[in-house]
Formats: sequence, C-alpha cells, structure tokens
Amino acid sequence: MRPMSTFAKLPLVLGLAFAVLTPACKKGPSPEELAIRKQLEDDKTKLAEQKKALEKDVAAANATTEEFQATVDEVQQALASVREKELKIIKASLTGAKEGGMAKNRKTEILEDIKDIQKALKDSRTKLANVSKQRNEAQAKVKVLQTLIDQLEKTLEEKETTIAMLQQNIEELNTKVATLETNVKEKEDTIAQQVKDANRAYFLIDAKKALKQKGVVEKRGDVAGVGGRWILTGKIDETLLTEMDIREKMEFEIGAKSTDVIVLSDHTKDSYEIVATGAKTSTLKIKDASKFWQGSRRLIVITN
Repeated sequence: MRPMSTFAKLPLVLGLAFAVLTPACKKGPSPEELAIRKQLEDDKTKLAEQKKALEKDVAAANATTEEFQATVDEVQQALASVREKELKIIKASLTGAKEGGMAKNRKTEILEDIKDIQKALKDSRTKLANVSKQRNEAQAKVKVLQTLIDQLEKTLEEKETTIAMLQQNIEELNTKVATLETNVKEKEDTIAQQVKDANRAYFLIDAKKALKQKGVVEKRGDVAGVGGRWILTGKIDETLLTEMDIREKMEFEIGAKSTDVIVLSDHTKDSYEIVATGAKTSTLKIKDASKFWQGSRRLIVITN
C-alpha cells in the first residue's frame, strides 16, 4: 500500500485557508472558511478510520503470531512424544538383544511405533513450514502497516495543527471585526449627533406679560405706557425653550388671533406666514425652512 495522497493536499488547503482568512471585514467564519474547516475535519475523520482499520490488520497479524506459537508448542509436544517412543523402541531392542530374540507381536508393535514417529515428524515439519511462511508474511505486513500508521499519525497531527491555526486566525479576525464595528458605531454616533445638532432649534410662545416677568422681553420707547416696541432682553432661562428638529416641525399652534401675534426673533419675513385658524387661535407656518432659520435658531413669539 502507498502513503495517503492527503499529504500532497495540505499546502493547497493552507493556501486556500489563508487566502480566505485575509479580509477582516466580516463577523465570524465566512462560508469559505467553514467549508475549509469542514474539509479538514472530514480528512481527519477519514484518516482516523483508516488508522483504525490498519490497527485491526496489525491485531490480525498478532493473532497469526499467536497461532505460530501454538503450532510450535504442538510440534514440541509431538517431538516429546516421539522421544518417548524412541526410548521405548531402543529399550525393546536392547531387551530383545539380551534375550536372543524378540516376540513377533513385539516387533509389530515396534514397527507401528516407528510409523507413528515418521508420521508425527512429517506432520510437524509440514506445520512448521506452513506457519513459518505465514509468520514471514505477517511480519512483512506488520512492518508495512506500522509504517502507514506512523504516516497517518503524522498526518493527523498536521491536520490538527492546521485546524488550530485556522481557529486562531478566525478568532483574530473576529477581534479585528469587533474593533472595526466599534469604530464604525462611534463614527455613526458622531455623525448622527452632528446631524442632530445641525437641525436642532428651539421655540418659545407665550404672553407678553408672562415673558416680561421672566425677564425674556421688555418694552422700550413707550411714553407713559403708550407706543414703544417689544424687544428681547438677551437673557433667557434655557429651561423655558422647547427643543425641536427643523426638518420635522413646520407649523406652530398659537393660542391668540393672528393680529395679536408678534415674532421677536430674527427670521426673514417672507419665509413664514401667520394664518388665522379661529376667533382666538392662529398658526405660524414656515414656508422656507432654510431661509427661516438662517437668522436665529430660536423662535420667540409673544402674544397680547
């Protein structure tokens, strides 16, 4: 059997793995990364199965060795029996020589013993030849199998190293992606805040008397309470203002008729209009938001 061709695939697998893992713009393993990892895991499983099968072959070879030992023991027992029969024949021959002859039945018995010895020797020689051949073949097979097992062990180690390396790269990529996502989130939050700030404005609508008491407005140029005009003092409690988004709010409901409404903040006259909506109600409608909010981001409206 030849060594597994999987060795030749390892550089290619590593090359593909690093090519896939280079971009650090995705969260978690990509489909390509998962496919490579699955291929490596499958290779590892197959190699483990092949190793198990080879180990079974080695076990079978060991069983052959045990069979050889059993045959040797059997042959040794046969030789011991032969030795006993040899001694028996020699003893009978000596006895017959001393007595000047040997009974016929005794001769027949000795001849049968000799045949048994010859058969036992022939059977033992055949068994030894067969088992010796099997043992030689088994030893050669065990040597080849052991070489393959060593190669498979090395391949498994390489696969495990590759998988561990891929896992480490993926974890590093996940860390980079998490950092990138954090940076992107921070930038998005900053941009969102900048957009919000760029479109933030405030408004305050209330009666003259109330706003005067709060120090927001005052009347100047009047004579004995007659004439004059209302102006902003420049002093205002920020908590009195209502925050708004200029992209969303284009109308302001006012609880006074349109003739009693005065816009004190700086806004282009043609960018808005005040429309009567009832006997004692009106609405300030912004016609051009860009022009309206150029002068001031605070809309201050007073009513009589």
